[in-house]
Amino acid sequence: MAGYLIRRLLLSLVTLWIVSFMVFSLLRIVPGDTVTALIADTGLVPKENIDAVRADLGLDKPFIQQYATWMGNLLRGDFGESFVRRQSTMVDIKEALPVTVEIAVVSILLSLFIGMPLGIVAALRRNGMVDHFTRVFGSLGIAVPDFFIGTIVIICMGKYLHYLPPLGFKAVWEDPLTNAAQMWIPCTLIALRLSAVTMRMTRSVMVEVLTQDFVRTARAKGLHPMVVSVRHATRNAVLPVITVVASQFGALLGGALVMETLFSLPGLGQSTLTSIQRRDYAQVQMNALFVATIIVVLNIIVDLAYAALDPRVRVR
Repeated sequence: MAGYLIRRLLLSLVTLWIVSFMVFSLLRIVPGDTVTALIADTGLVPKENIDAVRADLGLDKPFIQQYATWMGNLLRGDFGESFVRRQSTMVDIKEALPVTVEIAVVSILLSLFIGMPLGIVAALRRNGMVDHFTRVFGSLGIAVPDFFIGTIVIICMGKYLHYLPPLGFKAVWEDPLTNAAQMWIPCTLIALRLSAVTMRMTRSVMVEVLTQDFVRTARAKGLHPMVVSVRHATRNAVLPVITVVASQFGALLGGALVMETLFSLPGLGQSTLTSIQRRDYAQVQMNALFVATIIVVLNIIVDLAYAALDPRVRVR
C-alpha cells in the first residue's frame, strides 16, 4: 500500500506539472494580456505607462522565465498575487470555495438520494413502469443542458409564481434561511442532471450483477430477495457508481459555472470566468491548479475506496 501511494503521488505531481504548464501556455496564446484588459476602458494611455505596468507584472520577460519564476514561487509556498485585485490569489479562492463546496456537496447528496434507489428499482423491475420512466428521465437529464433548464425555471418561476431566489450568497452559518432560499433551486437542478447519470449507471451495473453466479447461489440458498439485492448485489454494484460520483464531485468543485452565473453565486466557476475575462493570469493559473489538485486527490481516494469495498481489488 505504501509503495502504491508513493507511486501515485509521484504521478500526481507530474500530472499537476503538466496542467500548470498547459494552463500557463494557453493563457499567453490568447491575444492581449492583463495590461490590455486593464486599459481597455480608460482610453488612450501613453506607451511608456503601458510598458511600466507590464514590467511591474513581469509580463515583459520571456515565456520560460515567467513560468520558471511562477513555479519557483509556488514551490516556496508563494501562490502569487492577482494582477487585478492586487492581493493573494488564495484570497479569491477562499472567498469562492464555500459557495462551490456547498453546491457540490448538496447536489451530490441529492443526486444519490434520487438516482441510486431509482436505478436499483429499475434493475429489479426490468421493463416495468419504473424502468421505462428511468430511461426517459435519464435521457432527458443527460441531453438537456444546464443553461436551458436553468433559464426556463427562472422565467417560469418569475412570470407565473412571482418568485425568484435572493441574489448573492449568505453562508449557512450566517443566515440559514437565506442560504436555503439561495441554494435550493440551483442545487436541485444540478442534482436532477447528475442523478440521471447515476441512475443509468446504477441500473446498468445492477442488471449485470444480478445475472452473476454468486447472486444465483444466494437465491438458491433461500435468502430473502431483499437480502440478496441489498447485501450482495448492491454492494458489488456500487463500485462503478463511486467512480462516476467522484468525477461529478470533482467537476462541481471546479465550479458549476452555468448555475453560478444564472443565480449570481460567487463560486469558483464564476471567479475563474471573471479572471479569464480580465486576463488575470495569476488568478486563473491558481484556480486551475487548485481544481486539478482536488481532482487528483479524489482519484486516489476512489482507488483506495475500491480496495476497501471489494476484497478482490488490490493496490500494488
